[in-house]
Amino acid sequence: MEGLTQRQREILQFIVDTAERNGFPPTVREIGVHFEIKSTNGVNDHLKALERKGHLTRTGQLSRSLVATALGRRTLGLESEPGEGRPTLHLPLVRGLLPGTDLIDPLNVEDMLALDSALLPRTTAERFALRVQGDGMIDAGIFNGDILFAKRQKSARSGEIAVVLIDGDMAVRRVYPEGERIRLQPANDAMQPTFIDVSQSKGFEVLGIVIGLQRKFG
Repeated sequence: MEGLTQRQREILQFIVDTAERNGFPPTVREIGVHFEIKSTNGVNDHLKALERKGHLTRTGQLSRSLVATALGRRTLGLESEPGEGRPTLHLPLVRGLLPGTDLIDPLNVEDMLALDSALLPRTTAERFALRVQGDGMIDAGIFNGDILFAKRQKSARSGEIAVVLIDGDMAVRRVYPEGERIRLQPANDAMQPTFIDVSQSKGFEVLGIVIGLQRKFG
């Protein structure tokens, strides 16, 4: 097995450190900025070498899909997986989405939550958390103050519970595409659904699909 160059080792370490600190790996651009590599091709050359040498994997064209392999972690002197095979996830707890920013921009994140990875389904998508506000989904067992976990996704299948953005405000609703409109259905008999005209959907966006819930008692 080929050894790593000093720069390849540094990039691999940066990927691992960023993923464990933020709960998600860096983008190619972020790696370039950190190491002052001006072209994305230059960064990709290092990443391809790490993949070829068996120290790194990445999934498709996702922007944050860089994961150190067990070999890569051993090369850095780490366990093959943190936490004896059950790594801890560090998920950003988002409080909203400011205009012109990414959902997990530090400006939108109020805290980082540590969570046993076994509690959520495996996915290559970015994951995030949010605190439920209001009683819109109480009949689905989702209450005010609960912490929801979601995976980043720009669309939802009929009936899925999604985190959506409506005119700058985040909400949790079941999504029902209905031809020329989308019905956002609350799970509360006292509330009416919201309808989105597909042809005039500016201000509406699906941010992610709910995959888990955490509730504190007492």
